Amino acid sequence: MSVKSGDLSSDDLLAPLINALQGALSTGMNGIRFVDPKQGEIGFERRALNDCGGSIKRSFEDEPCVVLAVSGGADSLSLLLAAGRLVSNDFPIKFRIATVDHGLRPESRSEATYVAQIAKDFGFQHSILCWNEGKPISGIQASARSARYRLLAEEARRVGACAILTGHTASDVSETFLMRASRGAGTRGLAAIADHRFIASGADRPISLLRPFLSFDRAYLSEAVMKAGLSPVKDPSNDNPEFERPRVRAFLNNNQKTSFPLKSRFLADTSHRLRKDTQKLNAFEEYRFKLHGGHFSYWGGICCEAANWDLDLDTGLTARILRAVGAGDFRPDETAAGIAVKKVLDGKRASLAGALIECKDDKLWFFREPSGVLGRAGTPELRPLEISSARPVLFDKRLIINVKEEFLPQGSDVLTVRPIRHSEAASFNIAFGPSGAVPGMPAIFKGAALIDCLANGPSPVFQSLVQERFEEKTIRF
Repeated sequence: MSVKSGDLSSDDLLAPLINALQGALSTGMNGIRFVDPKQGEIGFERRALNDCGGSIKRSFEDEPCVVLAVSGGADSLSLLLAAGRLVSNDFPIKFRIATVDHGLRPESRSEATYVAQIAKDFGFQHSILCWNEGKPISGIQASARSARYRLLAEEARRVGACAILTGHTASDVSETFLMRASRGAGTRGLAAIADHRFIASGADRPISLLRPFLSFDRAYLSEAVMKAGLSPVKDPSNDNPEFERPRVRAFLNNNQKTSFPLKSRFLADTSHRLRKDTQKLNAFEEYRFKLHGGHFSYWGGICCEAANWDLDLDTGLTARILRAVGAGDFRPDETAAGIAVKKVLDGKRASLAGALIECKDDKLWFFREPSGVLGRAGTPELRPLEISSARPVLFDKRLIINVKEEFLPQGSDVLTVRPIRHSEAASFNIAFGPSGAVPGMPAIFKGAALIDCLANGPSPVFQSLVQERFEEKTIRF
């Protein structure tokens, strides 16, 4: 929403934001994963907002809550303001405020404390989440983003929240649109920022991430915060030309003075339309997957009937499957994916995006490339994971390993998870799938003794995430 807000009062400015927040909670809670701190995921709720207060309360011992990510900038402060108004009207959901201190600037701690005071003034509980790990030399913005979402997901899990909300705007959408367009992105990339998806920290259960303000530009939210009497935090990295987003932001601002201005709201509208197109493309891929008898294997592979595979129509599906079985965050190029399948249908073997493709018994098999786990030139072997508690661990971004407490060793002993090596693979024979998929599968050891292995067959200890990755609705940090 782009509004000339100079003549509007604080209440007038906040009213659309309050409606947007309430609407996001209504639609976002349709099928939301409710998380109880004692019992974990307890099911899916499908009631409208006017009924959700009571229904949620029946699922929790305490009042339900959502976590608002508030950095102190105008975008997130407007989220806090809208929540404050909802609470004052006896809204049935409790809001908790979380501020991530990335530790990248000397002022970051005092800024988090400033947000804590504002939250206290509104009667909200507040947490400061610190990124204490070592900081990378390059890619600091991407690493900070991953750390931020991981910390927010962990906080939501800790307090038993049913969703996380952020203050992203139409301005963020238009900037992301241009950034991706400059790199030749297709329909999916230009769809930019989703208003609802799921995130998780490692092997934890996913939780909803909602972005209620994607229809409002940054200037509108800044005006709302200013007229409410709050002073937003100014992060100098938002204007640092060393980073891509500030450069794009500056380009858009300067472009407004030209004879051909690019309007953020129109770019955001285009992105929104492309998101709807993406949903249609995804539905078509899922139709083709069923048509080919697509099957998710317990060990993390995917198989499809090879007979009617269309090298033109199924390139998107191929890229989607390769991302699902590999450990990558993004789909490979669709043209390259089509070439890889053609090679396999011609009787050869192909690899792409950390995955292998084989044709066996008239079925196309897609599975993790063993060298991506066991190591090759430039890629080390996955480090062994130690299991000393019943908390699940994430293996290679594709599998969750969950050892029940009664099976854990006593004292100082620990269980170790590492991939099966090629020299060990001959000892295993998976009943349904190619033998080439065995190397790289996880195995649990106590010392040198093998305790359990994914290749032994289906087990509650090993949970494949291949279907979750295929659905592309969840990001794990």
